[in-house]
Amino acid sequence: IIKLSQTSAVKLPSANFQTSMLIMGRSIGPQTGITCVQFALVRELRDVLDTVLGPSPVNQAVAYGAASVPLIAGKYNLLFADVYTHFRVATPEVPGETRAQFWMRQWQTKIRPGL
Repeated sequence: IIKLSQTSAVKLPSANFQTSMLIMGRSIGPQTGITCVQFALVRELRDVLDTVLGPSPVNQAVAYGAASVPLIAGKYNLLFADVYTHFRVATPEVPGETRAQFWMRQWQTKIRPGL
């Protein structure tokens, strides 16, 4: 069983409209850039699949899944990091966790379930 969220003793405050707009202003550039890369990659992967396997409607879905799952997970994590940064709250950490363990946990809880 994979625990998809990590609880924290530190609660984030509620965000009013102004706060939401400040966070959006900070995150809209990276989110838009990643989305552009995501859809360009989907198109390129679809073209490669069409060339290698022959045209098929399935190629679009496979290309979208392969390109989008990790990038959407990255966008999601960046957005949460922006929210924590805005409120000056440290992101929840696992005590004693190495960098490799952190990335393995990210894979297991954020990306792999989407696949």
